[in-house]
Amino acid sequence: MDAVRPDEPRRDALAELTCHLALLAAIAVLLWPVVCAGRAPLPDYLLYFRPWADGTRPRTPWNPLYYDAVGQYWPWRTLLHNGLRGNALPYWNPYQFCGYSFVGNGQSALFYPVNWVFFGLFSVANGFRLSALLHLQLAASGTYRVVRELGGGRAAGLTAGLSFALGGFMVSWLMLPTLVSSAAWLPVAVACLERARRTGEVRWGAAAGLAIGMSALAGHPQIFHYVAVTSLSLGAIRLWRRRDTPTACPSPANDHPTERTDTPLACPYAAWALAVAVGGLLSAAPLLPVLELAPRSHRPPGKSDAGYQAFLGRSVPADRLATLFLPRYFGSGAKGAVQPDDPLPGVRDGLYWGMDRQGAISPGDYSEFCVYVGVVTLLLALHSLLFGDGAARTYAGIGVVALVMAFGAFPNRWLYFLLPGFSAGAGPCRLAMVWCFGASVAAGMAVHRLCRHRSVGATLVVARPGLAGVTSDVDGRPQGSPLRQPAVVAAIALALLCLAVGLARSTVHRNGLDLLLEVASYRHLLGTTWLVVLLTSGVVAILRAPRLLPALVAADLLAFGWGFNPSCATKLLDPLPPALAPWAARLGPTDRLLVDDRPRDWGFYRPPPKLGLPPNLATAAGLREFGGYDSLMPAAAKQRAFEMSGGKQPCPAINGNMLLLGDADPCVPEVTLTNGARAIWPVPDESGVIRVPGSPGRLDPGERLLVDTCNRVVIEGAGATLLRDAGYPGWHAYGPDGALLPQRQTAFERHATSPDGPVRWVYAPATVRVGLFLALCGLALASASVAPGTKHQAPGTRHQAPGTGKDPPPGG
Repeated sequence: MDAVRPDEPRRDALAELTCHLALLAAIAVLLWPVVCAGRAPLPDYLLYFRPWADGTRPRTPWNPLYYDAVGQYWPWRTLLHNGLRGNALPYWNPYQFCGYSFVGNGQSALFYPVNWVFFGLFSVANGFRLSALLHLQLAASGTYRVVRELGGGRAAGLTAGLSFALGGFMVSWLMLPTLVSSAAWLPVAVACLERARRTGEVRWGAAAGLAIGMSALAGHPQIFHYVAVTSLSLGAIRLWRRRDTPTACPSPANDHPTERTDTPLACPYAAWALAVAVGGLLSAAPLLPVLELAPRSHRPPGKSDAGYQAFLGRSVPADRLATLFLPRYFGSGAKGAVQPDDPLPGVRDGLYWGMDRQGAISPGDYSEFCVYVGVVTLLLALHSLLFGDGAARTYAGIGVVALVMAFGAFPNRWLYFLLPGFSAGAGPCRLAMVWCFGASVAAGMAVHRLCRHRSVGATLVVARPGLAGVTSDVDGRPQGSPLRQPAVVAAIALALLCLAVGLARSTVHRNGLDLLLEVASYRHLLGTTWLVVLLTSGVVAILRAPRLLPALVAADLLAFGWGFNPSCATKLLDPLPPALAPWAARLGPTDRLLVDDRPRDWGFYRPPPKLGLPPNLATAAGLREFGGYDSLMPAAAKQRAFEMSGGKQPCPAINGNMLLLGDADPCVPEVTLTNGARAIWPVPDESGVIRVPGSPGRLDPGERLLVDTCNRVVIEGAGATLLRDAGYPGWHAYGPDGALLPQRQTAFERHATSPDGPVRWVYAPATVRVGLFLALCGLALASASVAPGTKHQAPGTRHQAPGTGKDPPPGG
């Protein structure tokens, strides 16, 4: 038996490191303003609002979806940053809605270890920068590893990693970090399950469970739901096919597959079960508080036919099939939306003009409905679907199923009513994440197949009229033209069908556009798409140099993503502007802002006209306000705001998750939902100076507020003390001696009596304690699975490269 050369493991490790660095380099090119120019991956929308306005016009066109980056994630990460610097996780947010459960807002991501590092050790702006870079790299490297575990070579892994990390879902959602952070763990979980299936080592099931749990901790419940269901479903399907389909595994030394020897079936099944257990236990920490808060939100969960129709309202419209080949078919969401009163110039300038299923236009829909994975990746995935082996077809098939469901196909109804948690999502459109992942892995396996079956005599096909050329298919049979290849013919037919559907539907729904101009533009786009597909098919037919395909995929997707995501100067985010200092100076310990911003002033097609302080931005400044912005807004807060506004709707017409209380009466006595008592109404006068009139304080006679922080409130009073909130469970009252005091709770008030001294109110919900205990149990279970003696390998088996008699080096 030939011995393995001593330097082969080192050379293999260096080659693997080089591949991961290549993925990092492509991501750095995509994020060049963040990596090279020191900017933060957030839009510069703060310049629209009075405290930050300095006369500079924002560079980023208005996009309501992008506003969430600065209207939600920036304040929430600032609150987390301040809490970590103060050595306490902020379970309660006293700054929004007069106080509400911050740990119950899943996107707070309080228990995500990555956030502890990035937002605890660094500034908020640098935390966003590092988070974007790390999670795109995690998505790329994880997908690369999936293909390697399936037996693909390095070129195949690079193709898959680039396709997923630079594809439409990850790039278009980069502004909202919880979606990208949760989605980045999907390939890691799948790679671990594939490793467990191949090697029979139970510890890789625990690693998959940790990845699933990290997806939950990252903060987006809907994306976590898709990650868990997809990874575990793929693991189950692959285990079911394990008896019949021997799978190749990579040997890093020679970059060729080795045959997998038989391992006991019980070991991979045990690994899969361990992934379910560890992932479920670890996800309890962030999900249990969410499940406690959701029934108290303004949109409690429920299942009905009307709810299902509303759920389908956020599925991808049929005309978006055209964007599978042309991502700018409906313009770019990064350029804003066309104006209803003058749409034609916007269409010519490339602004977004696509409509959702309700007939509304919003540039934010570009991200919601983005299904682009690259023309090259799409063609390669189609090749795997038609000609691939069992693994390639499995991943291509699950991607196609997800794409069909994203468009609102019938299987959604079964899952909506039968699968727990599925109905709580914002719509099936975000299943595009699963489509992008499945297509990326399938594309990587197509490259692997092309590499293994390349023909030495194949030559480059030069694109010219008729595309005449000499090439060979994967079996070595000569072909006169790439048009004869079934994958190419299918791709061209699919392109024509998608563009025809897009043309037919969008011309019917375009109100006020000139039909002739539209048809002319479609003809131009159709001709461009035809050329792109044919050129791509010619390049894919290069069986002599298929290892060039990763570079082609990178060029394709970087051309799509270059300049798509906006950025802002870090000085906008840290420190806070001096204009907020007068507001903070006038606020006492029992004061709360009631900002003069009205719902009708909130922009949709255009930015808001000089709003004072939109909801949640006071959180970043440490100022308490009545308003707020959250998908899990307390129902009690919304109802009280409705009463304060005299029966007027306190939410903008386009955003039911936001409270703007400019129509409210600041002197209404019963406006507080927590211990904050005095309403401060900043009103800019003609000169732009803020004047701050206020109403009398509201603390009960004889009471004095000693402490008011995120998790603790201490009130000193003679006799009974009062804490006002929206009826959340989790508040506990303690006397001076530490004894738990009985409470009497009404709809909006809690009463506790302590004649001997101040009452200390502590927010410590039971769901947090139970969730953390279960998460620790999951970590203990995962640790036990990797302890010495738990690694399993079938006796008397080892991996060998076929026909060589050599044992591959470790690490494959």
